[in-house]
Order: sequence, then structure tokens, then C-alpha cells
Amino acid sequence: MVALLVLASLSAGSATAASAPAARTASTAAARSARVAVYVKGRHLVNAVGKVTRLLGVDRSGTEYACEQGWGIFDGPATAPSVEAMVRWHVNAVRLPLNEGCWLDLFTTANDPYDNGRNPAPFEGGAYRTAIRAYVELLHAHGMAVILSLHALDARTA
Repeated sequence: MVALLVLASLSAGSATAASAPAARTASTAAARSARVAVYVKGRHLVNAVGKVTRLLGVDRSGTEYACEQGWGIFDGPATAPSVEAMVRWHVNAVRLPLNEGCWLDLFTTANDPYDNGRNPAPFEGGAYRTAIRAYVELLHAHGMAVILSLHALDARTA
């Protein structure tokens, strides 16, 4: 059975780290993996140079609910030190769940009866997409594949 992975690359070129500590590790990671990519070849997953690879991953929860709940984008740190910890744990893949309503800027206090008065506006739309892109670039700079997963859909009612 072949597993299909949806791997995302939100950046067209090389990624840069957002802070000075990340730059040190990013340069090492960039040398290690100039292009983060995973493909299915026969019964195996292979990296950008065709070498069989084994994904050792984590789920980075929070991006599927924090915005919708009106208190943030990530649940926990999304910083260079947190990614450097994942590098020390030998993580090479990160699942990043997404929220359709946050991505498309669909939530307002007027259309969400469960928001308890919290306004998600500062965390949705462009702010959400920018934060996701920056985090994906940070992960790529550390040689990690990113699996974007559309987790929370904004179901329309008739």
C-alpha cells in the first residue's frame, strides 16, 4: 500500500530564520538539506536526492483551533528554540493542521455563536497565513518536511 503525503512548500526559494539563534542552526540545516521534499518511489519515501527516508514526525497542534477561539494562532511556542528542540529529538517531519475559516478570514463574532464574545479578527486571514508561512519556512530552514493538513472546515449551513 502506498501512503500519500501532502507536503507543502510555501516558499519559492530558500528560507531565512526569523531570529539570530535560528540563523546559526539554519545555516547548518541548510547545508544538510538545501531542498526539503519527500516523494513516493515504488514502496518507499525518498528525499529530494532520491535517498530512501524515514519520516520521524510530530503533530504541531493549535493552529486548527486557537484562531477560531479568538486567542492566538499557535498553542505554545512556534519559535526557533522550540524547533531546535525538535532537531535534537531527530524530528524530520511536522504535521501542521490548518483551519479553513482562519485561513480564509471567515470568522467574526457575528457569525460564530460559540465564541463567547472573543473576536478572532487579529488572528485570521493575512495574519494567520503570514504566521503559517513563517513557521513553515522556519521548519524548512531546519531541514524538516511539513505536512499541511486541512483539519477544521468552515461548514456552511443551508
